Amino acid sequence: PFEIFFHEFWHLIDNYAGSGRFGYVSLDRGLGETVKREIMDRVIRIQREMGFKRRAEAYDELSRIVRQMYKDDPTVLGGLGDMVQGATAGRACDWGVPNHSRSYFTGADGLENRSTEAFAEFFECAMANPRALETLREWLPDSYKLFMEIIHDLAEAL
Repeated sequence: PFEIFFHEFWHLIDNYAGSGRFGYVSLDRGLGETVKREIMDRVIRIQREMGFKRRAEAYDELSRIVRQMYKDDPTVLGGLGDMVQGATAGRACDWGVPNHSRSYFTGADGLENRSTEAFAEFFECAMANPRALETLREWLPDSYKLFMEIIHDLAEAL
């Protein structure tokens, strides 16, 4: 319970803490880029380890892994499917797990949306779903570290 509240509330905090009228601290600090790098590193690792010839096969395998996690226990996902979908521009996790529309993460606002969603997902899980937070920490350790640095800096600024 309360995950949606914390998620949406931290979109507001992200915006207020960012630079400029429509800035976001998550975008300013590169959270979306960090998430994308970590997810794409995983895609490349899957492709190499599974011996796939095409990147599309690795996207399919990543989708299968995340969908299976969701099927086994939906409470552990914590927005991971959304972040995978965003980092891959909808090439992975485009169906079978909770997420946004593919177009949400592409185009002019794609990086901004990837950044703000990651920020909100991390905070939502930190406040209301520790099991899902552990999943995000496992899958996205650099992104989690950056998220915690942002939170620390925000607390210091108060």
